Amino acid sequence: MKIELKLLKAEADALPKEIRKEEWRRRKEMKEVEVSDQERQFQESQKKLFDDSMRRLTEKHRQIIAAFEKDALAKKHQIMKCREVAIWEMEEKHLSERRLLATRQLKDFFFILRIQMRARHDKEMEQLRRYLSKQEEENLRRQAEERKRLPKVLRNEQKTRSKLFRASLFVDKDGMSTVDRQKQLMREFDEKEKQRIKAAMLKQQLKHEKQLETLRERAKASLKEMEQTHNEKCKLLSEYETAKLAEIEEEFRREKEAWKASLKHRKQRLEEEFAREIESQQQFYSGVLPRDATFATFYEQPNGS
Repeated sequence: MKIELKLLKAEADALPKEIRKEEWRRRKEMKEVEVSDQERQFQESQKKLFDDSMRRLTEKHRQIIAAFEKDALAKKHQIMKCREVAIWEMEEKHLSERRLLATRQLKDFFFILRIQMRARHDKEMEQLRRYLSKQEEENLRRQAEERKRLPKVLRNEQKTRSKLFRASLFVDKDGMSTVDRQKQLMREFDEKEKQRIKAAMLKQQLKHEKQLETLRERAKASLKEMEQTHNEKCKLLSEYETAKLAEIEEEFRREKEAWKASLKHRKQRLEEEFAREIESQQQFYSGVLPRDATFATFYEQPNGS
């Protein structure tokens, strides 16, 4: 500007003196107006360039923010999906563990019942054996007393019968008996008495053997019956255990089916929530970026340009 004014001043000084001053003023004003117009145009062009740059930067920044929030929302949804999947897996594992625990507890309960039942059965069997053994001992003791008493009874009977028979021999109304005949009859009588005593002893022995055999058979039958009763109780307990285990399996099957049904609705609600958030974001940034744009797309643009 100063250089141009100096040139104008030099040109004005070359003019005649009477017009020099007026021409200098006129040219100076024209130059000032020209410079002012140039400065105004320059400022307007700079302002327009600045406004355009700011608009592009603002638009680019908004696109980057929109892409960043889109990626952030996608990552948030992925994290929520992973979290829900982890929760579902944990719930399914918890169901399975609860079923196994309930099954194990029930089996342990019936195992303890079997031990208690077996211990009670062994105790009852031992009591029955002692009772039957005591019965047999009492029977043997009674039989021993009977065997000990029977010979005395038989000997007393023999003496009495012998006296009666001997007395009868001396009473012979016909007078036919002789001493030899009496002796022979006494020998025959004594022999018969021996046979009768032997038969009585044998009868008692057979009776005692039969009593002992019957008692032992009854004892054996009682023990067998108690063992059968125990086996039946064990069978009923096993059947009851099987039924209870089936109830547990059925209960957890229904519970798992209900859980799977609820899982379907939970998945649907989660997808609906994701869809609402994506739709809300797209409406907020409508026209800012394409649906398939990502933060990496805009972040990599400066390097690619």
